[in-house]
Parts: sequence; C-alpha cells; structure tokens
Amino acid sequence: MRNCLPADDMFLELVDWPATFPLVVDLMNWNIHLITSHLVVRAPSPPDVDAAWKASVWHRDGGTAASEMQEPHPLILMKIAYWLTDLSEPGRGAIRFIPGSHRLMGRPAQAEGAPDPYGAIELRATPGDAVIFEQRLWHAVGPNTSSITRKSLFYGYGYRWLRPMDYVTMPEELLARCDPIRRQLLGDAATQLGYWLPTDQDAPLRAWQRERE
Repeated sequence: MRNCLPADDMFLELVDWPATFPLVVDLMNWNIHLITSHLVVRAPSPPDVDAAWKASVWHRDGGTAASEMQEPHPLILMKIAYWLTDLSEPGRGAIRFIPGSHRLMGRPAQAEGAPDPYGAIELRATPGDAVIFEQRLWHAVGPNTSSITRKSLFYGYGYRWLRPMDYVTMPEELLARCDPIRRQLLGDAATQLGYWLPTDQDAPLRAWQRERE
C-alpha cells in the first residue's frame, strides 16, 4: 500500500518518530519532506515456485533518477524501514544490502550464476527494529520461504525540491491535524518558491535543528 500514511493516524506518528527521524535530519539537513510511505506485506512463497518468486532484483532507489543521474550519484533520499515481523531467521523475505555500495560507480560485481553480488548480507531483525539507509545503497528483497508473512513499513525522506513519489498533495483534513513541522514533512509550504528558497515559515524544521545544536 503506497502512501499509507493517510490511512491511519498510527502511521502519522512514525513520520517524526523521536528515536529515528532526528538521525535523518542529521544525515541530510532540515530542508526535507516525506517522499513516500508504504506498507509492505509479503506472504510466504508457494511451495511450487523457485527462489526468485516475489524477490526484488538488486537496485538503487529513486525511480529513474538512478539511471539518469551522472555518477557518482548525490544523496537525495533516505528511508527508514520499520520491521513488524520477526526476521531473525534466514529465508523470511528480509532485505539484503551490499555495505559500502553507496560509493560505487555502476553496478556491484557479481559472479556468473550467483544469486547475489559479492559482499551481500541479509539483514536480521526483530519486531520493532528500524533500519535507515539511503537511495544509493544497492539492496534487494530475498525470497520468503518460511511460513511467516513479512510485514514492514517504509518512510522515505527527500529534499523539498524533489517531487514526492506516491502523492501529489496530502488531504487538507490530515494537514489540519498536524503541527508546523509535520506539515512541512507532509509536503506543505507557505509559498511555491518556498520549496527552493525556503523561509522559516516554509521549513520550520530549520529552527528545530538549530535548537538541537
């Protein structure tokens, strides 16, 4: 379910969760908003399919930006993944990463016939864990050969001069329930120019970051 945030205020609470969101601000800066929010439910693979069923290919995030931008790519997007399912055992559809691949030029090296590139790791997690990663990091989702349905939430944050991926504008009734910082994160601005030349009114997260310094 893409753009899951408007579906329930429970999802709204995670958009600026104090244990995770400040780290995104530290790594990017204050001039960000929510690019995407999606709920992923990955059922167990049927017994008669191969290991590639419902397993995503190795990729970088950011849509066509990953192929259109000149390399080396800049950082434009970060995601927080919240795990709702026990992924402490292998084969449960966990996400896979190649550590250090955000610095790569081109695709990661991979042996002929191998399912994963060199250096790939499978992330082990328990319910309530969160992981922060950026769009340049090569990653994939492994097959779920277990009997467990994998459930997770992803919140993506990008610079405010980037268009969101899965919404045009958030519902006004949702924005009305938000404080100024959440309104910024949900794509609101005082003026159109405020996305490119923001004032403190356009981006109250700037003052919030200053107070933390």
